Amino acid sequence: MPVTLLTSGTSGQTAGGAESIMSAPAVAGGFQIHIDLNLMAAGDVIELRVYKMVKTSGTSRVMDYTMLAGAQAADAQIWKSDIYYNTLTDANAVQFGIKQLFGTTRAFPFAVVNMEDFTANQAVNVIQWNSTNVATPATAGIPDVNVKNIVNTAAAVDANNLLKVDVEDWKAGVVNALNSGKVDAVNVTRANTATAGTSTTLTLDAAASAVDSYYNGLGLIWTSGANIGVVRIITAYVGATKVATFARALPSAADATPTFIVTGITNLLPGTDGKAMVSADAQDLSSTFSVNAKNIAGQAAALDANNLLKVDTEDFKGTASVGTAGYTAPDWGHINAPTTAVDLSGTTIKNVDNTIAHVSLVDTLTTYTGNTPQTGDAFARLGAPVGVSISADIAEVEGETDSILANTDVATSTRMGTFGLPVNFSSLSIDSSGRVTLIPGQLVVKKNVALANFQFVMRDSTTNAPKTGLTVTATRNIDNVGFAGCANAVAEVANGWYVINLAASDLNGNSIGFRFTATNANDLDFTILTQP
Repeated sequence: MPVTLLTSGTSGQTAGGAESIMSAPAVAGGFQIHIDLNLMAAGDVIELRVYKMVKTSGTSRVMDYTMLAGAQAADAQIWKSDIYYNTLTDANAVQFGIKQLFGTTRAFPFAVVNMEDFTANQAVNVIQWNSTNVATPATAGIPDVNVKNIVNTAAAVDANNLLKVDVEDWKAGVVNALNSGKVDAVNVTRANTATAGTSTTLTLDAAASAVDSYYNGLGLIWTSGANIGVVRIITAYVGATKVATFARALPSAADATPTFIVTGITNLLPGTDGKAMVSADAQDLSSTFSVNAKNIAGQAAALDANNLLKVDTEDFKGTASVGTAGYTAPDWGHINAPTTAVDLSGTTIKNVDNTIAHVSLVDTLTTYTGNTPQTGDAFARLGAPVGVSISADIAEVEGETDSILANTDVATSTRMGTFGLPVNFSSLSIDSSGRVTLIPGQLVVKKNVALANFQFVMRDSTTNAPKTGLTVTATRNIDNVGFAGCANAVAEVANGWYVINLAASDLNGNSIGFRFTATNANDLDFTILTQP
């Protein structure tokens, strides 16, 4: 790419003044700024900034920053920035700024260079294209190119200004243009004009081979006349008469002197009209071919409603066979000792006397011989003695069942009377729900019943040993309604044991929480659940 000068000038700076924009390119390219720092001296400080806009209509922001101070070295007095590329045309897409912070007022010469000028046209010397100066550009500055040496003569162009190419050497002779504007790439053995023809023969030109069968098996293509594009395979050729024979008749009346091609490509596919697929009106390969199926049955073949070939299946069994719902009925009489298994599930096979083949039917199975009866435990008879009928076994089972039922079908109360109960069972009080109700004396703590001489131990709060000489305060919480003092005072027994007579009012609840406390002793807390 060419390097071009975008702009140049001098930027005067004063210490503490505003930043000056030396250049703001708004064209595509790669830009670099050069600044002469020869005038900088001790105490001078300047800032250099490069601003860049990322996308169209965006904001220009600082992309690079450099600070320079004091006198610059003798071999570094021209400062050069990096190359900053720009593809936008917005104002301020790229900006080069300078600002003096301290020092004496200075004037800094600068130049902004476009290192990648994408818009500049480059002059190219094309004299070597043909060893002489190129003629004056013909169109829009584009030089004419001499392509004479392609064919060693002045080259010609077609109606679309495309260069014409001589392709005669592709086959060392005249090209066969079977298709308009297209080159025939068929490997041609012979191409000429016939001298005569019928629906199944073509008399080739007089210079054709004099050897019999010379062209047998090759393809024969008509290139003019009513049968243009038709392809046939030569099945016989007589060298003396030049007559080539083919098996399938031509679709149209034979012309007297059509042009033709004999080609070594024998796998050309015919279209529905019998023409070669290389012709201008070649058909789609998916097209249906017409097949002469006359020889299948010795007469013209018929088609069904779906255009499928009908097949005479009479020879399957020697006589006409009528099937059901379009199926052919096979002759089972001719199926003799098949070598493979035949799945006849769902099929009833009968003899002519309407009996099932190979099975003799009887009314009753009276004797079963040839096998040993099973006498294992799982199959032994239930009755006795041996030889009794199965009905006797069934009767035996029924009798045993009746006996079991008789032994078990007795009133529960009668059975209960035979059970032995503890001698004190009658002293229990059982309510209507089957629950046992305790009477006084059976459980010590009863609800709302006084409990005398309730004993407990108090322990030293330091040694945890039983502690004597305490004045114990007794409280109780009945059914969680709050603690209150017990009705009676606590008395000391001995050895840290104490006793209290719990009044009925102290136990008038279902769940009673007790709390016994004394100075220098651990609190004693417990819960009693009363019996209603």
